[in-house]
Amino acid sequence: INLDMMLELETLLGLRLKLDSVASASLGTGKSADGLDALRWWQEHKKTGSFEPLRKIAEYCAFDVKVTKCVHEFALEHGFLKYDDKSGRTVEVAVNWA
Repeated sequence: INLDMMLELETLLGLRLKLDSVASASLGTGKSADGLDALRWWQEHKKTGSFEPLRKIAEYCAFDVKVTKCVHEFALEHGFLKYDDKSGRTVEVAVNWA
């Protein structure tokens, strides 16, 4: 079985959410960076040959996986997820991913 949580939420809500929005509202913590940061780090690595930017990319990816896991566990435990709508209100959406 394959579950794309963000696609499921898009289907339920009719709008596309960012993982950071769901994680922030549901868990009180967001992602450590975003894809643009990872792209910038990759370009820095290519330009300088330094491996420090690659370490940052690895940490970003690992943290992203951890946040995704925690959001999924929250949904399983509570039966809903939260997100902030366009007006800034925190909204709950019921999910059944058992």
